[in-house]
Amino acid sequence: MKKLILFLSLFLFACHLGQKNKELKCEENINQAIRCFEEYKFYDDSIKLDSALLYLSDIEGKCEGQQQTSIKFLKVQIYMEKKNYKDAVKIMESITDSFSPPELKQILIDKIKVREAKEIKDENKLHELYSDIVYEYERALTKDMIDSLIKLPWTSEPQISRSYRGLLPELFYYKAKVEGVDKVLSEIDSLKLVEGANQAFLDNLKKYVIPDEHHNTHMLFE
Repeated sequence: MKKLILFLSLFLFACHLGQKNKELKCEENINQAIRCFEEYKFYDDSIKLDSALLYLSDIEGKCEGQQQTSIKFLKVQIYMEKKNYKDAVKIMESITDSFSPPELKQILIDKIKVREAKEIKDENKLHELYSDIVYEYERALTKDMIDSLIKLPWTSEPQISRSYRGLLPELFYYKAKVEGVDKVLSEIDSLKLVEGANQAFLDNLKKYVIPDEHHNTHMLFE
């Protein structure tokens, strides 16, 4: 009996060690892929994208949970830089994790398609996609929710509120593309009349609406 317990203990330790080594390998390759991607951005060297894909392919299907999701998100960004938008969409569609809000997954898919439409200069498709993105954001951010979010202070708000308020710049950024800058700026001004509204936050929000502002470079997948 003691030998059996010892054997099981050694077996479980070996399994745990193997799992740990696998997690470390996944983490190492993901970090290497991120480094290659950042070097591509800095040096504009497309070979770095291929190197990043090699690191990710080496661990594809061998990682679990958040690490596997990280691999897919990285591959989406790499394929977008390589202008392989169809594969980027397929990978995004294959992500099974829960998104918060749920509409965010379709928004990200549409954003990939926006990049493709820009590439081929399809203005009709662009307008259609911008409208779809606004529709999804407005499903996620109701008027009552927006009125609540704009009253939050800069710090100490719950994590869920921070993540949802982070969507507001994107909502108004895309609304400006559909409805026009002046109309959206007027809408933000009307929000400033809401009792308890965070005026500094709303002033900052306007910077995302005005074309060519550097804030727009922080939009995901833009």
